[in-house]
Amino acid sequence: MGRRLLRVFPLIALLAVCAGCASTPAVMRFDNTASPQDEVWPPAPDVPRYRLVGQLTGEGNFTRKTEAQGVGRRVLGWLVGLVTGPEVPRVLQRPQSGFTDAQGRVYVTDVSRAAVYVFDAPAGRMRVWEQADQRARFDTPVGIAPGRNGEILVADAELKRIVRLDADGRPLGAFGQGELARPVGLARDAAGGRVFVADAQADTVVIFNDAGERIGAIGRRGE
Repeated sequence: MGRRLLRVFPLIALLAVCAGCASTPAVMRFDNTASPQDEVWPPAPDVPRYRLVGQLTGEGNFTRKTEAQGVGRRVLGWLVGLVTGPEVPRVLQRPQSGFTDAQGRVYVTDVSRAAVYVFDAPAGRMRVWEQADQRARFDTPVGIAPGRNGEILVADAELKRIVRLDADGRPLGAFGQGELARPVGLARDAAGGRVFVADAQADTVVIFNDAGERIGAIGRRGE
């Protein structure tokens, strides 16, 4: 084993250097396996209002611009796998909700992975955000929406709070502690600076301002 590693490491180093010199951003592509009749909604004879572009599943949606670089990365990955074991691709497991920002990034909450997936088309990569704060990870992230000043708001049902993240996924704080029993849905009125949170356990929609202060509620448990 030791001799094999001695032979492999120089090749790994060479490929790593070459990959670094010729690296280019990956391109995000939507998988599309739908048949032609499933690509629009509603179907004829109604006037279609939506067209299926494809689907996002994980890191497999990002491909390199040139085949040569893709081959180099696969060889490098194979060699590294000999040393550290096979790399498990990051894929969506149980996605709940999402949104797309003005730059084309797609944000998706995943309760099974307990994280937020970011399909970052401008940067050519996928990221996974796991931290709700400096000491705790997400538990059950369900709702997600854009916040003020480029923030990302995440409703975690088990943590019972709305988490604020910056554009790079760093925790900025939270609000709703003591006010929410099981927050699941999330939306923001940018013009009015209000955040609407659907609380599944309290059977109501709680309204906060952008500072995180509760300013009202809508609804109650029905019959």
